[in-house]
Order: sequence, then C-alpha cells, then structure tokens
Amino acid sequence: MQSWQKICTETLTPLQLQSFAELELKQKSKSEFDSTSNRSPAQSKAIVPHTQPPLSAVRRAVDYLQLCIRDQAALGDRTGALALAGVLEVLHGIGRASDLLIRRAEGDAYDYIANYTELVEEAGAGVHTLQGLWLVADVLAATDFARKEEMHTGQLCSYARVEEIYGMYYAPNRNF
Repeated sequence: MQSWQKICTETLTPLQLQSFAELELKQKSKSEFDSTSNRSPAQSKAIVPHTQPPLSAVRRAVDYLQLCIRDQAALGDRTGALALAGVLEVLHGIGRASDLLIRRAEGDAYDYIANYTELVEEAGAGVHTLQGLWLVADVLAATDFARKEEMHTGQLCSYARVEEIYGMYYAPNRNF
C-alpha cells in the first residue's frame, strides 16, 4: 500500500474512503481499457521526449498544489481542498503589489503548509509527498524573502525574483 493511501485509510471517514475506492476503480478500469485496446504495449506506453526547459520551482509548486487539491476534493475533504486552494491563490499572486492583506495571506499560507507537512510527515507520508510539500514551503519562504526585500529596497516582487531567491538559498539544500 502506498504511503498516501495509508494516510487516507488512517485519517478519513468511511464515506471518504468509499469515494477514494471508487476513484481507484475508475483509474484501474481506464488502464484495463488501454491494455485491451488495439494499441500495442509500446504505443500505449510511448515515451515522449521532453523538449521543453525544466519547469520553474514556482510552476512545480503550483502543479503539486493543484494535484493535492484534486486529491482532497476526490476524497471528499472540502475543507482541506479549500485550504490548499488558498495557498495556491497566494502562489498565483506573487507578481501582485504587496499590501497588508497579501502579506497576511502569504504568512497564513506558509503556516498552513508547515503544519500540514508536519501532520503528513507524522502520518508516515512517502518521500515524494514530503518533497512536494517542502517545495511549496520553500517557494513561500522565498516569496517572503522577496517581499521583505521589496519593502527595504523597493525592488518589486516577481516570479523571476522568487525563482532567483529560491535558486540561491533553498534549491541547494534540497536534492530533488
């Protein structure tokens, strides 16, 4: 059993578990359809070469949060999905001008992700789950750094600046 499935079975209500089981059944049915179609195994599992540059840390964090939101919604955890959507909204607003409400939302988002990561880690989540959450936390920390810099130097916070800060201070400390 994968670690995220273990977390789900230990922390979810029976209704949420039933929804999760139905989602897995749909995914299995789809994979069986692919295997019974007229395509050869090579065609159904064709590897497309990656010709685009690697995604930025902000983009990977956004993608990971979107995946988490979909998972939470599929499991019936509306509250968790909405909380993660708030964090996602903060990441989408990196390029906006800073004000007190934005700074507070960024702080709340970081606190939520830090607490959520701790809970998931205690529940025995897999390394990939933790890496995704650490990435989100690091991007939020880099955003905080850029916002503080904006206040002191006047240099506006931007996606590029957050990427630069992430690359200088956070990426060297992570091996993913």
